[in-house]
Amino acid sequence: MVSEPVVPVLRGDMTVKWVLQEAGVERASAVFVLTPDDAANLEAAMLVHELNPGARIVMRVNNSRIARRLDAVLREVIGDALQVIDPFEHAAPQFVDAIGAAYDAATPGTSAAPVRDRSPVASPAEAAD
Repeated sequence: MVSEPVVPVLRGDMTVKWVLQEAGVERASAVFVLTPDDAANLEAAMLVHELNPGARIVMRVNNSRIARRLDAVLREVIGDALQVIDPFEHAAPQFVDAIGAAYDAATPGTSAAPVRDRSPVASPAEAAD
């Protein structure tokens, strides 16, 4: 932490156009918008697309249901340049695998079956959609 970072760090509000310009998004091939603030992520992603329509954008949304809907709607408008992800859907399979591995290590002579289906489990409300 005492030396200069290889990649410059810019501190600022990513929902402000000039901050994104200062960060160089107009020249970027990919931009990751991954803060815990869903509204700010959406706003920043739209500004990035406005400034650089050719950039690939990955945007974090913390609600699985909203993430799926936003991904579908925004893909219709923007195309494959934007991907909406919910980090909890991506983390769950790794969590299950880690628990299984920990159980195997703690219990000699047992072997947990590998997790094959990595699809997210829908809540009853989501299943009704």
